[in-house]
Parts: sequence; structure tokens; C-alpha cells
Amino acid sequence: MGDPQLPNTQVLTLVTSRPSGRTHALLAAIVAAAAVVATVGPVRAAGGDGLRQEANEYRVDHGRQPVVGTTLLDDIASHRARKMADDNRLEHDLAYVSRRLNQSGVCWSGYGEIIAWERGYPDYSYERTMGMWWDSPTHHAVMMTPEYNAAGAAWATASDGGHYSVMVFVTLCGSATTESTVRRLYADDRYNPDRELVLKPGRVTGYRFGASGGVLSRKTVWFRSPTRETSSGRVNLKGKDWLKVSTGKLAGYWIHETAETFVRGTTERRRFQADLRLSADAGRYIGWKFDWLGRITAMRTDTFHHRGHPAADQFAVINGRKYYRFSSGKLEGFFVRDTAALDPD
Repeated sequence: MGDPQLPNTQVLTLVTSRPSGRTHALLAAIVAAAAVVATVGPVRAAGGDGLRQEANEYRVDHGRQPVVGTTLLDDIASHRARKMADDNRLEHDLAYVSRRLNQSGVCWSGYGEIIAWERGYPDYSYERTMGMWWDSPTHHAVMMTPEYNAAGAAWATASDGGHYSVMVFVTLCGSATTESTVRRLYADDRYNPDRELVLKPGRVTGYRFGASGGVLSRKTVWFRSPTRETSSGRVNLKGKDWLKVSTGKLAGYWIHETAETFVRGTTERRRFQADLRLSADAGRYIGWKFDWLGRITAMRTDTFHHRGHPAADQFAVINGRKYYRFSSGKLEGFFVRDTAALDPD
């Protein structure tokens, strides 16, 4: 499996288990050279939605159904990641996973765990971790198992800077995969640390919700100047996108994500399995490219003298605004605002 104390090393391991006696296991390991890592302090386990989003993009792109997240599975993965980071040791604990599943009373018929330990990178990257799993045939097989319909995920950094990642894929029975309002109201673990929240001048109303989705309380605050706070997560509830405020006068409340109240950078991204054909009214269109903080890095314009039909390969929410990324024409590779003049064919 590899010794986590060995310097300049990346290690990936996986174990899959199916409940036919709940003893069937498969183990694989990969070791590759990496650069020396700078020491960073430990952080809490996080990344459920971040890792799950990356896994789902691979699954959907290759004809599999996406896996859903549940509070239980993310909690299992978080405990696993924290334990490995605290012990600074890469190891499976299938007994813990099965015990938590059985204690919860949830109906399940199979599960698999993949774990990774990597050094050589002071930062953590969901794409890099998922890419290593994807490039390993055995990890690839777990990620693409058609029967898995749910997954928990987490990562944590040990005191020596090593990153430990965990995904627990599970086959849940029927209605057990249905996301309840309570699940959707949990903050998104991708925001670790909390992301910068921009509040432009004006009135902002925050809401607290009950388990059924009803409003328990609300609070309205007037901002006389641009304000920077932090957000601990983002969810979609009743067709609207909400940001969880974690500092300031609206701490603990959910606010609508808009161009006036937004988290800097990209908060949602969907890649289309096949390019989406759009219908664009005649007019001038501006395309943008952004960095990870939502800052503009490039701009380009194009004019349609007649109704056009550009293709798009992505939809994204950047700085609270909705965009399509064009994959054809002069604006190929640029994000164009989703407006009334631009609609899917």
C-alpha cells in the first residue's frame, strides 16, 4: 500500500466491498514520484460536493448516471479523511463504513471506497485528485460502477502537508437516494475555507428555513457601500440558488445569489455531454474569460447580423451571473451572458 512517511510520494489505494457476505474486497496501489511539499497546517475535512462534481462529470460524460450526495455519506467520508490526516497514515476502514451504514438504518446493497494520499502540492485540487483516480483502471472501475447511485467524499491535510482524500460510493435502495429539503439546506463543503461574498449597496434579506423548507425567520440589512463577507456554501432550493452567509450582520442566514449578492468566481458549472445548440437574436455579443476569482482575463465581441445558432459546451454561474461557454464561431472558448436574446434551440 505504501508508507505515508516516505517522502516525495503519491499513493492511491482503493477497496471495494459488496455485501455478498460483505467480505469481497479488491485492493490496488499506485506510486509515482512528486516534488517536495511545503509544510502547511492541518485543515478540517471537506470537499464532498467538489469531489462529487468532478466524479459526476466523468460519469455523465461516459454514459453513467450521476451519484447524489447525502449528509450521512459525507459525514462518513469526513470522519475517514480526518482520521487519516490526524494519524498521518493511509489506510482503509471498511468496518467503520459498514458500521455507520448499518447503524443509520439506511437500505443499501453495496459500497466501495477509494482513498488517496499525495504529497508535492501545497494546494489541493479536486481535478488533480480525480484525474489520478481516473487514470488508474481499478479506481476508474469503482468511479464508473453503474449500480452506485450515491457517494460521500472528503479530503483533509495532515500536519506535514500531505493531502488525504476519500470517496465512499454506495448503492442505496430506491427512495433512499431522494434528496430531502433537510439535505439541501446543508452548506456546500467546497467552500473550505469560506469563500468571499460580495454584497453591493442596497437592501439584502436573509432567510432561515425549517426542515420542510418553510421560512422560520428573516432579516433585512441595508448596505450603504460595497461589503465583503464570507459564505460557507451554496444550494438550490425551490428553484432558486442560495448562499449561506458565515460572517457579518447576516451570519447564519441564506441569501439569494444574484449579480448584487454573489460569491466571487464560479459557483456552478455544467458540461454538456453533447454541445448545446443555442438560438441567438441578431445583435452584438460580448464574450469573457475569467480567472478563479472571477476577474476578467480576456474579452472578445461578435455581431450577428441575423439570428444565429452558436454551440455551447458549458453552462456556468460566475460572479452571480449565468453564462454559456461558446464552442463555435468567433467567440469559441468565451463565456457569453445568458440573456433574453440567447436561448437553447
